Amino acid sequence: MFSSAAKGVIQTVLSMWIFSDVLTRSRFYSIVIITCGTVFYTWAQTSKPRTRFPKNDPEKPLTDEQGMPVVNEKA
Repeated sequence: MFSSAAKGVIQTVLSMWIFSDVLTRSRFYSIVIITCGTVFYTWAQTSKPRTRFPKNDPEKPLTDEQGMPVVNEKA
């Protein structure tokens, strides 16, 4: 959704440049809002902390310092 909105902005800017289209006030505000929204969404998605496993996940593998799985030898 956001990539198609950004693509629309690029197409509009190129059409203004290549075909000398008129930049109206509403078109200008639309371009600014779409560009700001796309930049903000991209920033928000990249600044989220990413965890490999959720906390307290029972399927989380137990590993030692080298990353090797720890085997429970209680039998």
